Amino acid sequence: MSDKDKADKEEEEEEEDEGVLGEEVLEEPERPPAWTSGWDDDTNDVEDDPDPHATPERELLWACEQGKQSLVEDILHQHPEAVNTKDSDGYTPLHRAAYSDFPEIVKLLLTAGASVTARTIDGWTALHSSCRWNHHECADLLLDAGSDINASTNSGQTPLHVAAVNPQARDTLQLLLMNRAIRPQVTNSNGETASDIAVRSGPYGYLFESVDPILSDSQEQE
Repeated sequence: MSDKDKADKEEEEEEEDEGVLGEEVLEEPERPPAWTSGWDDDTNDVEDDPDPHATPERELLWACEQGKQSLVEDILHQHPEAVNTKDSDGYTPLHRAAYSDFPEIVKLLLTAGASVTARTIDGWTALHSSCRWNHHECADLLLDAGSDINASTNSGQTPLHVAAVNPQARDTLQLLLMNRAIRPQVTNSNGETASDIAVRSGPYGYLFESVDPILSDSQEQE
């Protein structure tokens, strides 16, 4: 993934937290057979980092999104304090590895002390980033490391909400819905549950029918 692809992906996540998950945006006339996401859109005019190798922190961010595992290991060994560095939008190396789908790098970062609670300026955790792009292996690692499965962004989107918007996120939706801590009835700032979004966005709305309604009700009362 290039620096521009990374920036476009981060921009799409930021736009979603500003309300892109609302009905007026998701009601598209027709989706292409192979779903494409906003970071594939060359119309997004985002400047690349002019020198991602200028500092250990910037290089670590770059290496995590590019899948340069050996380089990540070297930087963490020489500069362990860089593990929780952030870019201008608040994305950490863990966010970048999660949304780029590099589970081995996610493991490295977690072992080095990466924070699973770190948030972007829009309130996204690394778990949100992995769930949005159906990177279920990364999501599983983050959950095992203590990520909050019901964490809300600035506009109330949980990881389940952002997975529901992806019509190809069956594996991630199943992972989240099988977790006993999940609260599927949480609503975002538009008053929508993840189920509402899933029904409108793709073929996997039926997965929410498998959630134990008694368990969901008891969780909502906590």
